[in-house]
Amino acid sequence: MEEILNNITSNTDGSYHITSCSLSDASVVSFAKYYPDWFALRSCTNDGRQPQYMRDQPNGFLFAKIEDCCKAHFSWDETCGLAKDPSALLFYPNYDKSTCNQKSMAEFDMYDTEKYMTKDACCKDKFSIDVGTCCESGQGECSSSNHLVYIPNWVKQECTKRDKNWLMEYEAEWISSTVEECCEKYFRYSKNCGASENKHKYHPNYDLMECEKTTIQELDAYENESFDSLHDCCRKAFPNSITSCCHANDAGGCEESGILKWLPDWSNSYCYAKDSTLIEDWEDVWTQDNVKQCCSRYFQLDSKYCNERNLETLKFFAASGHCSKKPLSEFSIWEERFDSLNDCCRTKFPETLSDCCDAKDLGSCVLSGNLRYIPNWGSQLCYSKDAYLLATWEQDFSKDTLRECCEHNMFYDVTSCCSNSKGGC
Repeated sequence: MEEILNNITSNTDGSYHITSCSLSDASVVSFAKYYPDWFALRSCTNDGRQPQYMRDQPNGFLFAKIEDCCKAHFSWDETCGLAKDPSALLFYPNYDKSTCNQKSMAEFDMYDTEKYMTKDACCKDKFSIDVGTCCESGQGECSSSNHLVYIPNWVKQECTKRDKNWLMEYEAEWISSTVEECCEKYFRYSKNCGASENKHKYHPNYDLMECEKTTIQELDAYENESFDSLHDCCRKAFPNSITSCCHANDAGGCEESGILKWLPDWSNSYCYAKDSTLIEDWEDVWTQDNVKQCCSRYFQLDSKYCNERNLETLKFFAASGHCSKKPLSEFSIWEERFDSLNDCCRTKFPETLSDCCDAKDLGSCVLSGNLRYIPNWGSQLCYSKDAYLLATWEQDFSKDTLRECCEHNMFYDVTSCCSNSKGGC
């Protein structure tokens, strides 16, 4: 036996000559050199069946240790050299979700090279930019040390917490024990570093010329221009359109000072009031402290009428679901105004015209005197309505007479429609 073993270990090409033992002798086979089997096993083995070209080049293909063979020829495969249990669960990268999932050995394709024994190894190798997110999502778990540290995220310009076990080797030199220490060390001039992820921020949308409300967590990775308040954002990003910015996008409105300034409206020859916090850069040179000063300076030839218009003239505007009115002096220059209730209702609420015109304390719309008949399918009847008050959808069903309305809209029971309707057909 000793002579056989000596023969095996002395052959550099990995072959062995056996005369007195069978190939099934385990103690003999275990001493054969390891070689890469890329097709049948996709691993390293020492079954003695290596091709001749490997025997001819033993330095590159034959190894005394399986670890050396795997490192040389299957460095990407952590499972190299392990028993191939078809039911064993391995990890693989899910690039769409930036995490790692699991499936059994049998489910892997023959040429799958991205498989790992542990989720830690998969996340560190494939998602090194954000190992923490990879470990916290997907299937399976990374091993945790329960020791949290903070490291800089250079892309988001903030510090993120990470389990110490989930760090890459090169990240070890960047760790801090607290978020404050990390922010002070790496992002001293960043407004967002160390802020709560749920804290609201405002950032400018230059395409829409408005500021959008969001959270630190939702801010784009490259978005460094953010502000604590809507007013700061509008003032600094859109100094010449602060008013429209403050009223756009349901962002909550800017906090006002309560101090009114007066500005000229050249098109209507009057002065209007505006909160001082909403004064835009281009408007600053035109502001006056009161309406009298404004009218005297800009409309001196008609100063008295300018004042009276502010105090007395009422205009209509669209409120929530209805029209209302207020003195012209209370309108901001950007607000849409109407000379009559008719104009306001017809323009802003065409589908609920009747309700709008019947609003209390606003007078009423001027009617046409031309009655039309429209159907009420729920009550199986037709009723009259002034043509001016017809909503857009009602115009398609309106008729000149009650009978025409019943015959056209309730043709399936004209008799009942006529008897149910006021006045009858």
